[in-house]
Amino acid sequence: MKRSYFILIIAVAILFSVSLSGCALFYDKEGNTWENTKIPWKDYEETKYKIINNGVSTGEMVYTIEKTSLNGTPAYQISDRLLLKEGEYYTGAVISPENLKPFTSFLINHPPKAQKQNEMEINGTYGEKFDINIKYSKGTEKVSKKLPPVYYDNETLLELPRAFPLKADYARRIRVCVLLTNKVEPFRLEVIGQEKVTVSAGVINCYKVKIGYIGLNKYANIYAWYSVDSNRTLVKYEQKQTKFELQSIKYQK
Repeated sequence: MKRSYFILIIAVAILFSVSLSGCALFYDKEGNTWENTKIPWKDYEETKYKIINNGVSTGEMVYTIEKTSLNGTPAYQISDRLLLKEGEYYTGAVISPENLKPFTSFLINHPPKAQKQNEMEINGTYGEKFDINIKYSKGTEKVSKKLPPVYYDNETLLELPRAFPLKADYARRIRVCVLLTNKVEPFRLEVIGQEKVTVSAGVINCYKVKIGYIGLNKYANIYAWYSVDSNRTLVKYEQKQTKFELQSIKYQK
């Protein structure tokens, strides 16, 4: 099966603790234990971003974080809807508030009518293995991947740093399960400074975070800016010539 790799590896990109607002005690910079996390968002949050490619506005990204439960277990669903002329992409994951460990993830590709042959839906379930079910125009496919002891989900990647203890010189390695490619990839997150960022939502003081791939392939570095206040809002994202810039945020449906 031929699949296009739309790398905002992001997506994106998130988080949690012993209670919905508690925190663990330790973290391991090598990524061998779960991170020290603290939930920065409300029970509902929606952020909208302008997408810019090569200096031209090309669409909108909408992130939604919502408190939920899975089989009676407290959880958050983090999802993003990417609206482009080329179609609509909807991805997300359900994760634990205790340590950001993912339970399930999904990716849905709705291309324009002229490209319906590229329509695809992928669902992942985390357990003893990462079980992936793929539906596309010509059939279905099932894949299982072995999981490392500590792992996060790619569909929430850009939201993860919000719950980490960001500060000057902070750094950590993480392993990320990528639903689209059926792989577990290694990354290194590091705070590389503080900057004031000007976007439609205002002028915001931010931590600048580099998310660098440290595996065998070649992926461009991701740069993300998070507000230094207690909300740790994702304000801006850059990867190569693609940018997201915060337009608005709300905390109720």
